[in-house]
Formats: sequence, structure tokens, C-alpha cells
Amino acid sequence: MVTATLAVDPAYVNPTVKAAAEAALGKYFAFDERSFGQAVHLSDVYAVVQAVPGVVWVDANGLGYKDPAVGAAHGATAAAVQAHMRINGAGPNAAPPPRAFPAELAVVQVASDIALTAAGGLPA
Repeated sequence: MVTATLAVDPAYVNPTVKAAAEAALGKYFAFDERSFGQAVHLSDVYAVVQAVPGVVWVDANGLGYKDPAVGAAHGATAAAVQAHMRINGAGPNAAPPPRAFPAELAVVQVASDIALTAAGGLPA
């Protein structure tokens, strides 16, 4: 899940920039764009949003696993914003069954997993 606040340039339309930032994050976390076992880095999330025309700055309020138990199993801290989210690749299981652990993929399953608040800019 990603939550963030962004500032919109006064020359840009706020809802348009917000929608573009949400779409950019949706693309970043799309199944076809990610690799199995590819970690998620906070710096990449910042880069994706900052690359959207009209975004002046972005402040992440939350970046983490949707399920806290999964986060804990991956070494996540209790902090709302994780600097690095480990995503496991496939590998053998030392204590089968199963014989191997499947590779994981970090994707956004529903649009509400991305929640942005935009301030500034022109009204719609």
C-alpha cells in the first residue's frame, strides 16, 4: 500500500496531476512491469511520482505490505513508511513440504491500495 501527499504546481490542474500520479504508481506496480522477487524501494516510489508533470514535491505517508503479518515475515518494521520492502524470489524449503517456496511479486491488487492527497494547483 502507498499513501502520500503531493504538491501541485500552481500552473497545473490539481485533479489531473493527482490522477496522473496515481496512474504512474499503478503502472509501476502493474503485473507486467514488475519482476518476480523484485524489491520495492521508497526512493523508486518518490522517483515515479516526481516524474509526473506538475508535481512539485511528494511526501510518503505510508509504504508497506497490505497484511502486517506478511510484512513481519519479510522483516518489515512497525514504521508506516518502509524504506525497503523485501520481495522473495523462488527458493528451496529447508523443511519441506512444500519442496520450494514460490517467487513473490509486489503488485497493486486494487486501486484503493494507492491513496494520494494533492494540495495546490488549479481547481478542476
